[in-house]
Amino acid sequence: MIGIISDFFGIFIGCILGDLFFAKRKLSDTFSAICGIIISMLSIVGFITSSITVSKNGLESPNIIFTVICIVIGTLIGECLDLETRIYNSKILESPAGTDEITSAVITGTIMFAVGGMAIVGPLDAFLTGDNSTLFIKAFIDFSISLSLGGALGKKVAISALPVTVLQLIIGVFGLSLSSFFTDNVIDSICCVGYVILFFSGFNFIFDKIIKIKTVNMLPAIALVILCNVALYFIKLTGLYSFVGGLL
Repeated sequence: MIGIISDFFGIFIGCILGDLFFAKRKLSDTFSAICGIIISMLSIVGFITSSITVSKNGLESPNIIFTVICIVIGTLIGECLDLETRIYNSKILESPAGTDEITSAVITGTIMFAVGGMAIVGPLDAFLTGDNSTLFIKAFIDFSISLSLGGALGKKVAISALPVTVLQLIIGVFGLSLSSFFTDNVIDSICCVGYVILFFSGFNFIFDKIIKIKTVNMLPAIALVILCNVALYFIKLTGLYSFVGGLL
């Protein structure tokens, strides 16, 4: 728990300090562009790390097709439901700065800090073995990144620390009951989809006044990849996977 708490304060305090010291009108556009470049670079590196493995036969990418399918279907679901418009028109995150602005900041921050291997492995280690070292490292990294996010988006992005903490608690509790579910392949497949969405979040920072990708409409892809992995896990658990394989 102490690791999750430290990550919460790392994100929250970093965003507040970023807004306090760096959020100046003359630097806002520059900070947004830099922030977008950083997010895009981190997402590309994360995607490559999660999707490409080295074997005797060379480089392999077993999650690429699965990632593309989940992204396409998940985005189509989001577009049909028009999630971004629904959320932006809601009053859940309404503020004097405008619903669009604060909702975008919170969603971007949540994706930024909740996506990645450390965000999944950290809570699992903390709950299963009591080792908080991964979360402590993540808290330091998130603090550094949140300074830039706070400078670019303002202190409102600090709200994203709350959903990130809730997600980490859910992962930890879920891991206690189904620790065998979180294999390397499952973690990599979830991260691959998340990094794609994260890349387009950075893209929106860089080309904010030219074009905007509705990243909120892509979020069902994360739910889809998790549901697919859960379904596959229970199929294997019940022996249906071997049965179907034998028929084929």
